Amino acid sequence: MNNFRLFSMFVRTFFLQSAWNFARMQNIGFSFVVEPSLKRIYPDAENLKDALRRHLEFFNTHPYLAGLMAAMTVRLEENAAQNDPSSRAAVYSRIVQLKERMCGPLAAIGDGCFWSGWRTTSALSAILAGGMVYLWIAAGQRDLYAMQYSRLAPFVPACCFLILYNAFSLPLRAAMVWAGYRWGESCAVEIARYPVQKGIAAIRRSSLFLLAAVVVCFAVGTVVVGRPDWLLAFTAFPVFVAALRRGISVSKIFYFTVAAIVLVRSAVRIFG
Repeated sequence: MNNFRLFSMFVRTFFLQSAWNFARMQNIGFSFVVEPSLKRIYPDAENLKDALRRHLEFFNTHPYLAGLMAAMTVRLEENAAQNDPSSRAAVYSRIVQLKERMCGPLAAIGDGCFWSGWRTTSALSAILAGGMVYLWIAAGQRDLYAMQYSRLAPFVPACCFLILYNAFSLPLRAAMVWAGYRWGESCAVEIARYPVQKGIAAIRRSSLFLLAAVVVCFAVGTVVVGRPDWLLAFTAFPVFVAALRRGISVSKIFYFTVAAIVLVRSAVRIFG
């Protein structure tokens, strides 16, 4: 399979959940992703129907990593088509087993990496960028140059989020397609060689640092000293990490921080 067909498969993964259903979830979308390749592998109409029917069974995994399984499936289907008809049944059964066994682990990796990891990091980075732009405009209210960009300030967080999030997720989604076809049946073994869990943990820690920077700088620093206090932001990060290591969840840290901000704001208004 050439790069053009792999790229076509990558594009089709964006429509994976277009026909999501409660009975078999992403099965129709998965069949849509692999259909052009199956047509090339099985010119005979009956063999093509059998192949599509195999992939209309239950399928559900993280949509960003589904390209890995689709490309792996195409590679195995190619291998099966080259075997004798009498030995194809065993290969087909193996394909179904691999899909069933890999759906859950890939979904867990994708959820941890993207939904609760990189998406949070991108959102906090966007909020931090938007806050800095707001402070720059507020500090230069009489500056004509700053006033000209004041109307664009609300769009800064949204643009930053889209750029940061897709700068990581899109290349990785494309790489999964090429990797799945190259690795074939050994996809699970190859993925196990990478420090996936360490990477997810690093992303979550960066989210914690950004949370500390956003909360401390723009909710406390601007009220107390009238400007971002970067020292407080950087000292808050190890405190948050220490709290995580003691078993305190991120949500509890967030709520405690918000409560502390409310108390600080109230104290400043009462005694300041």
